[in-house]
Amino acid sequence: MKKRRFHERVWLERKVLGVVNGPGIFQTALTGLTEKAINRWKTENETMGTEWVASLLKEISVKSDLRVDCSKDSFDQDEVKLTTALEKMVEVLEGRVREAAARRGFAGSLTTPHFR
Repeated sequence: MKKRRFHERVWLERKVLGVVNGPGIFQTALTGLTEKAINRWKTENETMGTEWVASLLKEISVKSDLRVDCSKDSFDQDEVKLTTALEKMVEVLEGRVREAAARRGFAGSLTTPHFR
Protein backbone atom coordinates (compact mmCIF):
# COMPACT_ATOMS: atom_id res chain seq x y z
CA MET A 1 0.00 0.00 0.00
CA LYS A 2 2.77 2.42 0.97
CA LYS A 3 4.71 1.77 -2.25
CA ARG A 4 1.59 2.17 -4.39
CA ARG A 5 0.78 5.52 -2.79
CA PHE A 6 4.35 6.68 -3.38
CA HIS A 7 4.10 5.70 -7.05
CA GLU A 8 0.76 7.52 -7.31
CA ARG A 9 2.35 10.65 -5.82
CA VAL A 10 5.19 10.47 -8.37
CA TRP A 11 2.68 9.94 -11.21
CA LEU A 12 0.56 12.85 -9.98
CA GLU A 13 3.57 15.15 -9.74
CA ARG A 14 4.67 14.26 -13.28
CA LYS A 15 1.13 14.83 -14.56
CA VAL A 16 0.84 18.23 -12.85
CA LEU A 17 4.29 19.32 -14.05
CA GLY A 18 3.32 18.34 -17.59
CA VAL A 19 0.07 20.29 -17.38
CA VAL A 20 1.70 23.45 -16.03
CA ASN A 21 4.93 23.34 -18.05
CA GLY A 22 3.62 21.70 -21.22
CA PRO A 23 2.19 24.69 -23.07
CA GLY A 24 5.22 26.89 -22.35
CA ILE A 25 3.11 29.87 -21.35
CA PHE A 26 4.85 30.57 -18.04
CA GLN A 27 8.28 32.21 -17.96
CA THR A 28 9.67 29.84 -15.34
CA ALA A 29 8.88 26.13 -15.15
CA LEU A 30 7.36 24.50 -12.08
CA THR A 31 9.94 22.09 -10.62
CA GLY A 32 7.87 20.17 -8.07
CA LEU A 33 4.86 20.09 -5.78
CA THR A 34 6.60 21.18 -2.61
CA GLU A 35 5.46 24.42 -1.03
CA LYS A 36 8.89 25.92 -1.69
CA ALA A 37 8.82 24.99 -5.39
CA ILE A 38 5.27 26.31 -5.83
CA ASN A 39 6.08 29.58 -4.06
CA ARG A 40 9.23 30.07 -6.16
CA TRP A 41 7.27 29.35 -9.37
CA LYS A 42 4.54 31.80 -8.32
CA THR A 43 7.05 34.55 -7.48
CA GLU A 44 9.01 34.11 -10.71
CA ASN A 45 5.82 34.18 -12.80
CA GLU A 46 4.12 36.90 -10.75
CA THR A 47 3.49 39.22 -13.69
CA MET A 48 1.52 36.46 -15.41
CA GLY A 49 -1.27 36.27 -12.80
CA THR A 50 -0.47 32.83 -11.44
CA GLU A 51 -2.22 33.15 -8.05
CA TRP A 52 -5.19 31.02 -9.17
CA VAL A 53 -2.90 28.24 -10.41
CA ALA A 54 -0.60 28.40 -7.36
CA SER A 55 -3.48 28.04 -4.89
CA LEU A 56 -4.75 24.96 -6.74
CA LEU A 57 -1.22 23.51 -6.89
CA LYS A 58 -0.86 23.92 -3.13
CA GLU A 59 -4.18 22.17 -2.54
CA ILE A 60 -3.18 19.29 -4.81
CA SER A 61 0.15 19.04 -3.00
CA VAL A 62 -1.46 18.90 0.46
CA LYS A 63 -4.04 16.29 -0.56
CA SER A 64 -1.44 14.09 -2.23
CA ASP A 65 0.88 14.34 0.79
CA LEU A 66 -1.92 13.15 3.06
CA ARG A 67 -2.52 10.25 0.72
CA VAL A 68 1.14 9.20 0.73
CA ASP A 69 1.54 9.48 4.51
CA CYS A 70 0.61 5.95 5.56
CA SER A 71 0.81 6.83 9.23
CA LYS A 72 -2.53 8.54 8.81
CA ASP A 73 -4.66 5.39 8.88
CA SER A 74 -7.84 7.44 9.06
CA PHE A 75 -7.40 8.26 5.37
CA ASP A 76 -7.51 4.62 4.26
CA GLN A 77 -11.31 4.56 4.35
CA ASP A 78 -11.49 7.65 2.14
CA GLU A 79 -8.94 6.34 -0.35
CA VAL A 80 -11.30 6.31 -3.34
CA LYS A 81 -12.77 9.72 -2.54
CA LEU A 82 -9.33 11.26 -2.15
CA THR A 83 -8.15 9.79 -5.45
CA THR A 84 -11.28 11.10 -7.17
CA ALA A 85 -10.77 14.50 -5.57
CA LEU A 86 -7.18 14.66 -6.82
CA GLU A 87 -8.23 13.61 -10.31
CA LYS A 88 -10.89 16.32 -10.34
CA MET A 89 -8.37 18.92 -9.16
CA VAL A 90 -6.00 17.97 -12.00
CA GLU A 91 -8.90 18.34 -14.46
CA VAL A 92 -9.60 21.83 -13.09
CA LEU A 93 -5.90 22.66 -13.35
CA GLU A 94 -5.86 21.50 -16.98
CA GLY A 95 -8.84 23.72 -17.74
CA ARG A 96 -7.29 26.77 -16.10
CA VAL A 97 -3.97 26.31 -17.89
CA ARG A 98 -5.82 25.73 -21.16
CA GLU A 99 -7.69 29.02 -20.65
CA ALA A 100 -4.46 30.85 -19.84
CA ALA A 101 -2.78 29.40 -22.93
CA ALA A 102 -5.69 30.48 -25.14
CA ARG A 103 -5.61 34.01 -23.69
CA ARG A 104 -1.91 34.25 -24.48
CA GLY A 105 -2.28 32.90 -28.02
CA PHE A 106 -0.91 29.41 -27.45
CA ALA A 107 -3.76 27.67 -29.27
CA GLY A 108 -1.42 25.10 -30.82
CA SER A 109 -0.34 23.95 -27.38
CA LEU A 110 -3.87 22.94 -26.48
CA THR A 111 -3.59 19.77 -28.54
CA THR A 112 -0.61 18.37 -26.63
CA PRO A 113 -1.09 15.02 -24.82
CA HIS A 114 -1.29 16.90 -21.52
CA PHE A 115 -4.76 18.13 -22.45
CA ARG A 116 -6.29 14.83 -23.56
